[in-house]
Amino acid sequence: MTDQFLVSTDRSSKDLTGAEKPEFQNPSSLTGLDPTSDDTIELSSTEYTIVIICLILALTLGALDQSIYAVAVLAISSEFSGLQDINWISTAYFLTTTAFMPLYAQLANTFGRKPIFLLSILIFEIGSALCGAAKSMKMLVCARALAGLGASGIFGLVDIIVADVTTIRNRGLVYSFMTMVWILSSICGPIIGGLLVDHVSWRWIFYINLPLGLVIFPLVTYFLRLPSPTRGSLLVSLKTIDWIGSLILALVICSLLLAIQGGGVQFDWNSPYFISLIAVSLVLLAPSYLNSVGTFVCAFFIGASLLQNIYVPELFQVMFNDSPTISGIKIISLAIGTLVSQFVCGTITSKTGIIFPFVPIGAIFITMSCLLLGFFNQNSALWQQILCLFIAGISPGMVVNSNLVIAQEQLDGDELATTISTLNLFQVLGNAIAPAIAAAVFNDKLSTALKNGVNMGILPDQLLIRLLSDPSVARNETLINSGSPLQKVVLEGYSNALSTVFFMSVAFGVGLLISSAFLNKTRLPKKEAEEVELEV
Repeated sequence: MTDQFLVSTDRSSKDLTGAEKPEFQNPSSLTGLDPTSDDTIELSSTEYTIVIICLILALTLGALDQSIYAVAVLAISSEFSGLQDINWISTAYFLTTTAFMPLYAQLANTFGRKPIFLLSILIFEIGSALCGAAKSMKMLVCARALAGLGASGIFGLVDIIVADVTTIRNRGLVYSFMTMVWILSSICGPIIGGLLVDHVSWRWIFYINLPLGLVIFPLVTYFLRLPSPTRGSLLVSLKTIDWIGSLILALVICSLLLAIQGGGVQFDWNSPYFISLIAVSLVLLAPSYLNSVGTFVCAFFIGASLLQNIYVPELFQVMFNDSPTISGIKIISLAIGTLVSQFVCGTITSKTGIIFPFVPIGAIFITMSCLLLGFFNQNSALWQQILCLFIAGISPGMVVNSNLVIAQEQLDGDELATTISTLNLFQVLGNAIAPAIAAAVFNDKLSTALKNGVNMGILPDQLLIRLLSDPSVARNETLINSGSPLQKVVLEGYSNALSTVFFMSVAFGVGLLISSAFLNKTRLPKKEAEEVELEV
């Protein structure tokens, strides 16, 4: 077979929002299946490789950004004295990342993938620069929200563009290859972040995005060639977008996240305000396609089950007194677990078409790792820490891309962009809601434990306030003598709070296991048109 890459670019039907999607020039593909058409865009193997490299580099931005940030949480909360508000940095980021994914899909359908993709990179770069220059926690949170707006487009459009230029059978392998690069970036991220925090400043974990963006932007500009949608005037194009629906969806998502964030802190969990926000949000977020409800629910639990990765650095730095650099090195074992499982699953899927079993098996691994982390204490051996993180890393490598490919196999090609966007929406939504719940639980447990120390006369009131705003105080021997009853009370409080969060994560693993039963269990099709060699 002479044609190398077969894709359909027909986007003429309506999307999930009901908006009319513009028709792309020539649905034959990027490979020239219809050489008689003047509108066909030919994509050689070299051009294809450059396209994949551009997407990988853009994805590297997000991977480095998230993995570097994890080891800087304590340093940031210490400088701004805001442990109680530290969760807002990630919540603001995920809030904008989640809320605008469906809108990006519509913009990409209307104006083309490339210009919207470039706009996303630009917004992300501006947000990163402002994060590094932040003078207060409020400014950092706002800048992080802007960076999330850019990341929303990057994460959503990378998957969509990959789906545009690959076949369904080989899509899993390409996603696996990209995830390997993501994992390699995640391996380097904590180490780089730890070195920057220890020897330079936490601000450079955001500034480091700038030179990488300067490289990516021109590469995408010159080498990413995709079909452009046929459209009329700007006003006509803007009318095709469901602005009202997108605004309502964004408001619903924001309301849901704010309700979770404020629950147990600003208002009671059983208050009418909280219950009404949750009820309305869940009703409006119900999936429109029942035959894909399993993949959307799985996506939510996949995002939620990644909660443990947020608290692992704090576990090492507070409970084991590790520096940010050492905790980053330990997290490498988690990334290696993901790397290994991702490669194995992607290869098996490409060769056999088998993909469904990886989701429930991955759910079992994530449940097991959460239980093990919940039983960690100061006496846990190094090999136990490494082994547990390796097990925790296996699950994302098995479930993330598998669920993504299963969702694409169930739906027609003309729904591809919006379906991928909706799937990413639910995954990021889970990744935003779970930390908000966990933060409320963690703060409540820690505050209760430390107040008990105050009541026993062991912990001074002034130190209580500092501990709640800066966890590094727990290991500050100037304020708390090592091995003293005071330090024992403090460390036990942190240990119990962290264990509660990890045990709570077990519920997300179980939810993923149950929801996987509703996924499509058939093998991916093996058609003659899809038996291709990926030259990457």
